[in-house]
Amino acid sequence: MTSGSTIQPTRSMNMRMATAMCALVLCFGGLGHRWLSNELARAAADPVMPLRSLASLPMQIGSWTGVAVALDNRVLEMAGCDDYVYRHYVDEASQHVVELYLSYSARPANMLRHRPGVCYPAHGWTLAAATADQVPLSDGAELACNVYRFVRGPSMTEAVLVRNYYVLAGRHTTEWTDFSGLRWRLPNLSRSPEYYVVQVLATTNVLTPHKRPWAETQLRRFVADLAPAVSRLLEPTRP
Repeated sequence: MTSGSTIQPTRSMNMRMATAMCALVLCFGGLGHRWLSNELARAAADPVMPLRSLASLPMQIGSWTGVAVALDNRVLEMAGCDDYVYRHYVDEASQHVVELYLSYSARPANMLRHRPGVCYPAHGWTLAAATADQVPLSDGAELACNVYRFVRGPSMTEAVLVRNYYVLAGRHTTEWTDFSGLRWRLPNLSRSPEYYVVQVLATTNVLTPHKRPWAETQLRRFVADLAPAVSRLLEPTRP
């Protein structure tokens, strides 16, 4: 009789403790979910900006003079960037025009939908060629970049030439797969401006095939002139 009366209160006490623990877990789980929801909403409404605004990229780059161009809001929504620069650069001697799209995102996976192999075909272009190139720079180094040629039109003679590369948290890369993993899809809740990807996209249009080699040379030269300015823009600030 004595042992039975001891067991019964112990079981009852264990059940009460288990119920209390479950209630605490649910309570803290609800608070954690609410905090995370608030942080995600705040991150969406207040994007993380780079240490230096991309607009501080020089308008004058070598013999190239830039002119700011507005981008359609729908294009910006699709791009998923936090900061960007879209300019036409005109070469003083040849008057050749190169378009520059420089974009920054503190949630790198957002940049995946704006890579050339996805963006241009979505706008009616057909991929005609995709290669890689090493561009010699003035300091003796070389810059790796992706080179694309897209065509369209009744006889596929209209072309756009594209050179593209990325800077991922301070590291140069030409591979979009470097920021396609789960780590880069998570929200930047720390709001660190150094957790980022920058896309460098330079393009030029070619209306007739015989002008393509010359246009390719001009675009390559622009990317070589541009690269040091982009590197300086993205250098970490020093205390």
